Amino acid sequence: MLEGSASLLFGRGSTGGIINQVSKRPQLKPVGEVNLSLGSDNYYRTTADIGHALSNDSAYRLEVMGQYVEATRNSVIKKKDYGVAPSISFGIGTPTQITLSLLSQHNNDVPDYGFPVLQLAGQSQARPLNVPWGNYYGFANNNYDQDVNVFGADVTHKFDGGLTLRSNTQYSQYHTDPAATPLSSLRFQADNGNWCTYNMASGNAAGCPVVATPAAGPPSLPDTPVDYSVVVTNNNAGFCAPSSYFFQPQVVNEAVIFNCTRCGKPLGTEKMIGNMLTRLAGHSMFAEPGSLDRLKMCADCRVIDKLQKDLGVSR
Repeated sequence: MLEGSASLLFGRGSTGGIINQVSKRPQLKPVGEVNLSLGSDNYYRTTADIGHALSNDSAYRLEVMGQYVEATRNSVIKKKDYGVAPSISFGIGTPTQITLSLLSQHNNDVPDYGFPVLQLAGQSQARPLNVPWGNYYGFANNNYDQDVNVFGADVTHKFDGGLTLRSNTQYSQYHTDPAATPLSSLRFQADNGNWCTYNMASGNAAGCPVVATPAAGPPSLPDTPVDYSVVVTNNNAGFCAPSSYFFQPQVVNEAVIFNCTRCGKPLGTEKMIGNMLTRLAGHSMFAEPGSLDRLKMCADCRVIDKLQKDLGVSR
């Protein structure tokens, strides 16, 4: 764990520290290890580390991982992950060593949304519902899928006198496919025909004469009528019968995308870019003509635009 001036060395996202991850490399000495872990609440994990020499100065190494883990409070929340990381090295023990590696990993997880909160009449703050701790609040088809593929090529050459030259090339491909229940609000239709919007952040419900919150498992699919065991509070303004509800995800906030003015790549929302330009207008760091306009560009285009202006080259 590297702490201290990590932001100066690795960027502003590293203020909490940096974890130094060192990949296992091929070696001439044989390697063979298999681990199997079993635990309560359907915890299964296995890893394997295998390696062997191919010649006097080359070797391979293969690492494999797989796990299936359920949450301690129910079987809906789970992690199903697996991955493989092969690598091969040439020139081990010689002045020039070349290592090629690949990391391929897949994650298929169901997130845990915790418990909704509810603020009753007369209460100063919202509190979690007093429901069984094994309840799950989310759609049954929720998932968080992610595929990671990273290819690396490392070349190291040692000169006389202790000088070492190293070149590291990496190509990464990431694909994330989340399908989650909106945490901000869900709509449901009660038997009296009213559409109610339940805000999971504040615990308030609007559009219904009472606050009604599901206290049981999720529907099999959104927009499907499902019988619930619910918590109902009568606020002396009518009564919602606690039976069938149609859950429907809602769009909470919709913003216009702002694209890079040079290459057209999505940069952020128009509101965010506009607020940033307003706050920085007149700042001494952006007094140079064109500096403020570069904030409307992506990181790559800012560098290109700056270099072209410094060199007197037009687009």
